[in-house]
Amino acid sequence: MRKVLPTYIAVIPLLINIPFFIFPIIYTFILITNPIEALNLALKTPSAIKYPNINDIVKFYEYLNSTLIVIGKFDSGIILNSIILGLTVSLSATLTALTYASICYIFKIPKPLIYIPLLALTPIPFIQALSFEKIFNPNFGILNYILQGIFHGSLKITIRGLAGVFIYQFTALYPVALVIFYGYINSMPKELVESSFNLGGKALSTMLKIIFPFSKPAIAASLTMLFTLSIDDVVGPIIFQGEPSARNLLSYKIYTYLVEEVTGRISPQSVGYALILLIIALFVFALGYRHIPIIYKSFGLMLMAPHSHYNEKPGLKIKLILAAYTFLNISVIIPSIIGILYAFSDRWVAAPLPQLGFASFMKTLESETRMKAIFNTLIYTSIALALSIATSVIGGYYTSRMKNLTSISIDILMSIPIAIPGIIVAYGYFHTFSKINILPSPLKAPWIYLIIAYSIRRNPYLYKSVQAMVTAIPEDIEEAAESLGAKTTVKIRRIIVPTVINSLKYMILITWIQMATEVSTSIIIGGLSGAQGCYHQAPVTYIIYTDVTLSGLAYANISSCMILITLSIIIAIFTLTFNIKTLRI
Repeated sequence: MRKVLPTYIAVIPLLINIPFFIFPIIYTFILITNPIEALNLALKTPSAIKYPNINDIVKFYEYLNSTLIVIGKFDSGIILNSIILGLTVSLSATLTALTYASICYIFKIPKPLIYIPLLALTPIPFIQALSFEKIFNPNFGILNYILQGIFHGSLKITIRGLAGVFIYQFTALYPVALVIFYGYINSMPKELVESSFNLGGKALSTMLKIIFPFSKPAIAASLTMLFTLSIDDVVGPIIFQGEPSARNLLSYKIYTYLVEEVTGRISPQSVGYALILLIIALFVFALGYRHIPIIYKSFGLMLMAPHSHYNEKPGLKIKLILAAYTFLNISVIIPSIIGILYAFSDRWVAAPLPQLGFASFMKTLESETRMKAIFNTLIYTSIALALSIATSVIGGYYTSRMKNLTSISIDILMSIPIAIPGIIVAYGYFHTFSKINILPSPLKAPWIYLIIAYSIRRNPYLYKSVQAMVTAIPEDIEEAAESLGAKTTVKIRRIIVPTVINSLKYMILITWIQMATEVSTSIIIGGLSGAQGCYHQAPVTYIIYTDVTLSGLAYANISSCMILITLSIIIAIFTLTFNIKTLRI
């Protein structure tokens, strides 16, 4: 018989999410503005929705005795741009990843080909997007350097605006979709594929009639997650803002308005744009809510279970498809490789190849501003991670053991942050806590809100994993503990926590890294109290943001060093912590 858990177990997660997640959003969009008026004002803006000129997508120009092909001047207005971009990125990345994961499952393929695209998951905020400048610049881009050798300088290609944002987002999100499908398809009973082949089914029919239908929940989960990540992205629009179409995105407009609103003036138009983005995000979340746990299950399976496949030998057609995918996968990881190379280059601005060296590391270590940012990030994310683990364990335990209205409410509250764009969270924090003196203002103590935002925004990754893990723990173990007089807190501390920590340690590391490389709230809140000297409160991501926006490629090498040093320290601390724990055991 299921026992009733103490009420305080349910209250703890609510004490974090309601005052620091739900309330700021309600306060910003309902209490301090007229939401209807703000929506009308945003929708009536001439650039909100407009008819795009399809002929402008690809343009040909004469440029320095060569033909320059410019891709990317598509512009349908702020709202439609965001929706179209989110749909095209999520659909293309999902379908591409689903097909490749299915091929990897059916056929015997070398493991390097399976895992190569996952290298693109290496998080180097802004530098990966800036790498496209290094690839497509008409004067010193790597692509045009290659084309010069082939066409002797008569042809150049560059990508700008919305097309640039699309390519950046695709390369960033396609590997995320791959992880979802790798994990999910590998959980599929192998007998389904074997039965299809035994009945004479071919690879294509097996994929279309067995794997694809079986993967419908994963498809829905992938589309939901990727669409939300796409409309939340501010990195792509900031990097490609030279073309007006990249600036006509909801995330970019909210970002620019919020930067202006630091002076204290609230723009109803910005509130309208933020409200539109929030409505879109909530609508997508509602559509995919019941499939979201698949995301976390897939991440867990990818980390803990070896890749399995049906040992079918690929034929000529499949080999050709694999060749195309190999080219795509290598292309996807090039921005990450360039981002890492920047850290090991003394200078790499207008040349196609870097000048290798370790001067960037020395400059980073000698800069008190940058070292303080690394220290800040480590402290903020460590506290946020501890808070996230505590709330995830308590919330996951309650919702897995109790089935009532309270547990449903907690489950929604703990899951929904993944659907709310970070820029909306930052927007709510700034306007709410600048006016309500419950805590120090974000202008004076941004570190408080960074810690809370990191914890709440990344909490769903841990929470759903913990929930699944607790569900797998037999309740007989807890009943035995209860018969020996153990209370709920003892059961959580002695049974749930050790099991969760040991089983989900790599998910904890991923969550920690995601916190350290979070962009939206970091660039908006992180620098509100300044970002110079050895006493500032800004995180690494904000310093990288200022480097990129003010100096472009000039400081890309130092920025890359900062993030690699930060991630190396995190991985070292994580490894040392679990090794010590293992030795003690």
